[in-house]
Amino acid sequence: MSPMTHNGTLRGAMIGGGPGSMIGPVHRIGISFDPQARLVAGVFSRSREKNRAMARELGIGEERCYDSVDEFIRSEARRPWSERVDWVSVVTPNVAHYGQIKALIEAGYHVVADKPLTATWGEAQALHETVIASGRFFGLTHTYAGYPMIKEMRFRIARGDLGRIHKVVVQYAQGWMMGYLAGAGGAVGTGGAPGAEAPPLPWRTTRAAGGDSCTTADIGTHAAHLVRYTTGLEIRRLLAATATFLPGNELEDDAAVIIDYVGGARGVLVASQSSTGERNNMVLNVYGERGGMEWRHSRPAYLTLKQAGGEVIEIDSGMRSLETLALGINRRPTGHPEGPNEAFANLYREAFRAIRARRAGEDPGPVDMPDIDDGLFGMRFVERVLASATEDSTWMDWSTTQGAAQ
Repeated sequence: MSPMTHNGTLRGAMIGGGPGSMIGPVHRIGISFDPQARLVAGVFSRSREKNRAMARELGIGEERCYDSVDEFIRSEARRPWSERVDWVSVVTPNVAHYGQIKALIEAGYHVVADKPLTATWGEAQALHETVIASGRFFGLTHTYAGYPMIKEMRFRIARGDLGRIHKVVVQYAQGWMMGYLAGAGGAVGTGGAPGAEAPPLPWRTTRAAGGDSCTTADIGTHAAHLVRYTTGLEIRRLLAATATFLPGNELEDDAAVIIDYVGGARGVLVASQSSTGERNNMVLNVYGERGGMEWRHSRPAYLTLKQAGGEVIEIDSGMRSLETLALGINRRPTGHPEGPNEAFANLYREAFRAIRARRAGEDPGPVDMPDIDDGLFGMRFVERVLASATEDSTWMDWSTTQGAAQ
């Protein structure tokens, strides 16, 4: 790409996120929060009709609504520099990530992609090499890293407020998969009628679209990344058990993992999309020799501090005494709710800052957004969990392909 830059708004394109997409609109809301960037092109669906419909809804002309990533790259390359897309958001199913991101990076685009990075560990390794060699910006939208109180938690742990960490417990529980059973069986509150035919299962439950993993890749990577982001702990070995409770799911919808971290801390991670009745229950507890901290996604603006003597203190994202980074991304006065839209917006704002700097030939400095290394970490976590579960819950070393000594 040309080192030339331009004044005004960064121009973006989106791959995926067409009609019926859950995550596409979430990304578009995050992009639109701050007046830094706008979508001017895209490949929104494999269906030509849906692709054009999405472009019209977004106010994008048909001439920049492309039928494929290859067409997008070829056509944009013919445009003058003053009109070309600066960055691309990739929000397609897992199995499409590797080929699409690789092509975009090699064509010179900066990329922001939804997680997980790829469908397999092998793809993740290859894509990591491509991104590192390119020098292009790559960001991965692990949503929870965008919350002010997660950044506050990270700062306080790094400052040593908890002392030496010895225990981490993280749960990410969803129950939406059981809704497919309820839809056929007529369970209370589902709207399903007794004897009704079950609705088609989502793409995540198929190996063809989901890759090697369903739940571990979809939400287990979020939980594992959140621990790593807030504590800095690195995994030494893990032991995992997975299960499939939804009939027809080709992959797993439940995972329980015991983790040994470098330095001696022990962790427990539970990721489940078959926890009946749960909505989006993410809870992180970190315990050290001096105290503990708790963050709940159901109350994201609050961080609970637990003292060794039993005292409990709750702080919120509107307090002026917070660490500077948390204050800098807080968008609401104290007591007002915040949510994933703001978290996504915070991630995109940091991505756009970095992209602007790179296009201007400047050093953006430290970039506080999950990157290609985090994507590689997530897919290694998936690979190790599945390897352990396949070997009847054997301890697996993080740094080798062999099981760990008992």
